[in-house]
Amino acid sequence: MTHVRKQIRDKIVADLVDASIESVGANVKRTIFFPLEEALFPLIAVYYDPESEAVQTGAMGGKLDREVHLLIEAFAAAVADVEDTLDAIAERIEQTITRKLGGLAYEGMLTSTEFERHGEGDQEVASVRLAYAFRYMTASNDPGSTTH
Repeated sequence: MTHVRKQIRDKIVADLVDASIESVGANVKRTIFFPLEEALFPLIAVYYDPESEAVQTGAMGGKLDREVHLLIEAFAAAVADVEDTLDAIAERIEQTITRKLGGLAYEGMLTSTEFERHGEGDQEVASVRLAYAFRYMTASNDPGSTTH
């Protein structure tokens, strides 16, 4: 079985693809590593931020309370109405993300939203980055299954 952290990321990607966000469609990446100059915009990238330390509960072989931080970043060509485009995409992302992800996490929340510019000249791109934190619990010897 795959790590619950990966299951959470895969569920978010699948939910975003299923949502068919206007102008993005299925252009959702599971990584931040892609060449901006070759990308088709707009697009969404879903990737990890550092995971918080797991807190063990119970004796050896107990449970680990974990918190994974995921970034969902939407990119769009930097044109006159790019902020409006990014705001509309961010709104749909927020509507799409189910806070408990079908039982994979017991808690989830949006922790920050940031706008940025990338590139220069004809290759300018803007982005909105939504940071989420999801808490989940696994057995200390089984990071591929959630426990409650």
